[in-house]
Amino acid sequence: VIYKKFNIPCPLETFGNHSVSEVSPEDTCTIKYFTINQETAYTIPILAFAFVCHPEVLPIYTELRNPTKRRMQNIGNVSILGMFIMYFFTATFGYLTFL
Repeated sequence: VIYKKFNIPCPLETFGNHSVSEVSPEDTCTIKYFTINQETAYTIPILAFAFVCHPEVLPIYTELRNPTKRRMQNIGNVSILGMFIMYFFTATFGYLTFL
């Protein structure tokens, strides 16, 4: 990412048959450390889930009968899949509620 940052022109060049007639603002290429918009709210559940669940990793690992990295990886995969299914059904039925 750092290498490509210095190789990609800013603002990006346009390719194809369309011409650029509008002038881009000067702050297009400045770094923004914090962006607050409507999409920022999507990060709140992710951060809350990570904050609540990260202290439980070591107790789960020590409670395994035969603790190995592979078994812990399987537990992580199953838990992420379970959360994906739960959020998927929540989003689907939430969408269908207001359809």
